[in-house]
Amino acid sequence: AQQASKAIQAQNQSHERFLNMTPSLIVAFPAIDADTADFSAERWLKMGYDNFLVLMDEGSPSPAIPQKVIYRPWNGFPSAANTLCHSCTEDIVVLIGHDMHPDPSRTPERIAKWFIKRFPDLYGVMQPTGDQYGSINKCAIAPWIGRRYIEESYGGSGPYWDDYRHYFCDEELQAVAEMQEAFCQRPDLHQYHDHWERNKEKRPQHLMEALRRHGSDRKQFNKRKLAGFPGSERVRNGIS
Repeated sequence: AQQASKAIQAQNQSHERFLNMTPSLIVAFPAIDADTADFSAERWLKMGYDNFLVLMDEGSPSPAIPQKVIYRPWNGFPSAANTLCHSCTEDIVVLIGHDMHPDPSRTPERIAKWFIKRFPDLYGVMQPTGDQYGSINKCAIAPWIGRRYIEESYGGSGPYWDDYRHYFCDEELQAVAEMQEAFCQRPDLHQYHDHWERNKEKRPQHLMEALRRHGSDRKQFNKRKLAGFPGSERVRNGIS
């Protein structure tokens, strides 16, 4: 009994030390070209983020700002997002689009420490919602995702259902995380979304296929929602 008590005490002390540490963090995003990658990274660098992973199309020039780069053909956002998440080992992945800005008033360390206290097992998703644009309240469009959520949601193949081309993947991400009681929003954090529609610009070329798939992806989302999002189940160490 004494040995068991010491083991529990040691485990609690280890857990407490982990909560007091600053978890490792990486900003990950797809980019259509090197200039876009550099422009996006520069925004986040100014707020103290210094670890980046970018996915670019095969044959693209390398970005000037130091970034880890994955080159592969573009097959839609959720597929790219899953590749990014599983190509790094950091505790928290800040998964953004190239048009997202970091919160201007809080350091990454401060937000990361809050995240680890909210999700101490790293099975969680947090979405800043201070910028009330678009469908932000029902879609996790630029989430902070914990490592265990990446490794254990969708049977280990998440955090996104990658059969969508673009639209509805972020809505399913939020719905599934909510269903698993692993989701929260931070209305005090403002990640400004510099969206093309917001700026009255033309739809980018890489989103034309997403537009063509919008109707079928909507039907797929509604069908999956009615069925409870099959395939999204959490698997802990190979055991569901």
